[in-house]
Order: sequence, then structure tokens, then C-alpha cells
Amino acid sequence: MKAVLLAALLAAPPAYAQQSPSFDSSTLIEEAITRVRAMAYRRDKVDWPVLEAKVRAEAAKARDPIDMLTAYETLLSGLGDGHSFVNVDAERRAAFKARYGREFDSARVHKATLSKWYLRRSPDGFRHAIGGKFALRVIVPFVVGGGAPARAYADKLYGNFTANPGACGYIVDIRGNAGGNAWAMLTGLTALLGNGFGTPAPGMAEAAMPFARIAGGKAIVNYGEHKDAAMFELAAWRPLPSLAKAPVAVLIDDIVGSSGEQTAIAFKGRSHTRFFGQQSYGVASENEGFVLPDETNLVVTTGMMRDRTGRIYPQGVPVDVQVMPGEGLASDPDDAVVEAAKGWLARQRACQRR
Repeated sequence: MKAVLLAALLAAPPAYAQQSPSFDSSTLIEEAITRVRAMAYRRDKVDWPVLEAKVRAEAAKARDPIDMLTAYETLLSGLGDGHSFVNVDAERRAAFKARYGREFDSARVHKATLSKWYLRRSPDGFRHAIGGKFALRVIVPFVVGGGAPARAYADKLYGNFTANPGACGYIVDIRGNAGGNAWAMLTGLTALLGNGFGTPAPGMAEAAMPFARIAGGKAIVNYGEHKDAAMFELAAWRPLPSLAKAPVAVLIDDIVGSSGEQTAIAFKGRSHTRFFGQQSYGVASENEGFVLPDETNLVVTTGMMRDRTGRIYPQGVPVDVQVMPGEGLASDPDDAVVEAAKGWLARQRACQRR
């Protein structure tokens, strides 16, 4: 998630500032408009005179930073990318709701989904019998922020692979993952992606580079002021080179979005890989954030996520085998999507008896 995520990983967030006597809604909104207009991915498709008039009218009514949230939300929702958002702490969000009886971004329209996996939070591993062998399924749930919790998440996710040697194949279960910290997810999956995943080709322009690469159990920034800084480092990483060539079934559903989609896209173009479930939510875009003087963080979509071939996914990540949510086989407790993945793995050479 580029700058917005890196800031969370490398620095503590500022404390919420109380209203200043010098509060100036006009200055704040002009800075917001100028910066957003320069960086927004869809800037050429926005009717700026109309949008700016609405935004300035909202800002003119603001008495303090809490009131400004509606102006900022009007600006970012008006970009039409479905992924730009106003990021404030729980204290200010609660203050707005107490004042107005609603969330400042309650007017946003969200797609209906069928996913039942959104509440998963632990990156657990499960063995599934495949003939006389077994496949390892790893859960890749939603995780936000940096620091110790995210590092613990990545270490636990990676630990599933070191604790289960001998798996003939793998099921990467991303269902229910609506986003968060992609680098915790990707670092924890580095064994399957291959050491060095995401390293740009020589001579590639920065605009087309992956923001970071995964190497030696670290997520390393490729460019910008933090170039070559490690955002993440697994505590107990060790190379597992054979896993990069193992068969992998990736499970996604219709709530997988943002960094969840980025994690899924990392497997697109990988050999011996197949996708099962439902097409993802459809916000596979790169976001960058900046903080205004009133300490509001505006997170703006600046580009599209790309797979290792350069393909983008503006409508969501497709699957190879569509499987609707439901019960599995009567003789097996696994759900239908897991059953489909197991069936495919059973046909792969690595999981067949020799």
C-alpha cells in the first residue's frame, strides 16, 4: 500500500490534536484538493469544477477538524475509484458519530458479498489428506497495522511451512481477507512465492516497479526515501527453495479486496498454481497517503496493482474454477471450495503415489 503503509510501519502515528485557535477550513481544504488532484489515479476522469465546489461548500460549514471529515470524504469519494478513503483514529471517528449520529463515511456504497470468512484473524495451518500424502492449507486473514502484532502474524504464517515438512501441495486460503498490511501477508508466504519475489527487472521504471521485494525473509523497499529499508523481517526465516515449485491452490471469494487482492495477485503467473472460489471484490489498486495539518490522513488511489507479467485487475481477480460457497462432500467436512482445491491437487504429480 506504498506510502500509507510504510508510514505505519516505520513511525508511530501522531496523537490526535485538539482544536487549534488557528483552525482554518479554507486553507486545509485547498491543500487537500491540490494534493489529491495531483496524485489521484483517476484525476483525468473527474469533473473537478463540480467536485471542488461541493468540497469547498462542505468545508465552509466546518467549525473544527471533526466537521472537516465530511469535506474530505466528499473529496475522496468523488474520485470514483472506490478505494480512496479518509483515515482517522477511533477517537475522532467516535467524536463525529457522537455529534451527528452517523459515521462520516456512512453514505459509501459497498458491494453485497456472500463471504462468511471475514471474521477470521489467525493465520493457522491445517493438514488435508490427499491419498497417502497430505496438503497444507494456510489461512491468510485480514491484518492491519505494523509493529509486534503484524510481525507475530507473519511469523506464525511462515511457521506453518517450517512446521509441516513433506506436504505434497499447498492451499492458500485468502477468503474473507478484505485488506490491511499486504507485506505481513506476503512475507509470511515467501516460501511459496520464492526468495526474491517482487524484485523488479533491471532498468524498469520506478512507476512500474513493485513497491517492495521479498528476500531473505524481509520485505525490502525498492525506491523512494526509504529505499532498501526492511519493512518486515521474519524472526525464524530459513530458506525453503523447493516450495517455490510446489503446486498451490489459491482460494478467494467476493470480499477479498485491497491488500487481500494484492496477496492473491502475487500468485498470478506462478507455475503450478490454480485459483478457486469467486472473483474478488475489485479494489486491486495502489494507495498512497499524506497527513494534513489537522492530522487527517487522506489515502488516495494512485495506480493499479500488477502481477508479475504486468497485468492489472480493475474488475477484481478472476478464478480458474468458480465454486460457490457451500458444503463439501457428504463424506468429508471440508467446504466445497476446499474440496475443489483438494481434487485438483490430487491430480498433480507431486501428490500422486509413485
